Amino acid sequence: MPEISHFFGIVIKMYFESIRRPTSIILRATPVETIVLPHITLDDLKREARDFATRESSHHEPLLFGVTDGKAIGTYFEHKFRRHLQTKFTFDEGSSARVSISRNLASI
Repeated sequence: MPEISHFFGIVIKMYFESIRRPTSIILRATPVETIVLPHITLDDLKREARDFATRESSHHEPLLFGVTDGKAIGTYFEHKFRRHLQTKFTFDEGSSARVSISRNLASI
């Protein structure tokens, strides 16, 4: 199970990637009805991350039994959290790897 501080680091990266280009997504439930999801805010992200971490730490994930690769576990939870956020908010998806590469290039 990834450490909570690492999880929040991923969440904060996702937030800053999403605020670069605010967008909104319209989902069509029926031809007449449309649902507009709000764009995520930092407060929304913090609340959702806290709730997600609490919920995920309180149950066993059978898919992860026997997995010893910490990076794979972190990626699993990152993707699961993104899917959860996509059901409630709009945000521009970014890549954690891309953020790391940008940071490394900026330091050269």
